[in-house]
Amino acid sequence: MTCAVCLNVMFQPVRWPGKCAHMFCRTCAVRWHESFSQSTGTPCPVCRSAAKEGVRWEELPIDETVVSRIRVHYPEVHEAHLRRETDEADLMKRTRELMLYKLHGDIAVKPSRKHVELIFREPRHLWMLARALAGDRRLGVLLSGEEVAGATGFVCTVLGDGVWGYKPRSADAWFGAVAYKARAHGAVKVKLAVGPTFTLARPPEHQSIELKKAIQLLGLQRVERSPFREPLSVSRVIIDGS
Repeated sequence: MTCAVCLNVMFQPVRWPGKCAHMFCRTCAVRWHESFSQSTGTPCPVCRSAAKEGVRWEELPIDETVVSRIRVHYPEVHEAHLRRETDEADLMKRTRELMLYKLHGDIAVKPSRKHVELIFREPRHLWMLARALAGDRRLGVLLSGEEVAGATGFVCTVLGDGVWGYKPRSADAWFGAVAYKARAHGAVKVKLAVGPTFTLARPPEHQSIELKKAIQLLGLQRVERSPFREPLSVSRVIIDGS
């Protein structure tokens, strides 16, 4: 009844959508899936069994038999899970998820500025850029400080299809376009529109970038001589005025 990813008693236990049927917290299964690209597929964290295609990860059915066992053997944990479910439902209504780019140095983002230019160089940030471009183009620029609940930043939107020379039509195509720019120029410089401010509703979760993807982004030699293992920060935020 312990999740192999977080090592806690499973919260909303689900079976792996593949041949092995290992069990994990639903949140852990979703996060694990999101750390892999569409082209590579998602292996089971325990046995590497491939997941089926077309899975709706956030809708994986909860195994009520396991929930009943947790209620019997770990009643206090079960009560805590019920409270967590209520809190999570309330949080989901009030917030949205954003990938976070933490500012360093003398880069300034202020409400009076309409645009800001950022240089994406590290694999985790290039991965963030590709995911934003393939989605709604929004990411959170976190102002310097600790990544804790209550920290603030700005919702920014990536601009300029002209930077790429064409408009990729899929998530993998955007990933390839970002990788090409990064390997050709060493980094990708983009302009972002500065939007409303946000506040972190809780500390960020961290998503590690896989070695294969880092090599695709930067090339083997650059990855071997530079650290790339810092994880991507993702958090739920409260956007001002929403």
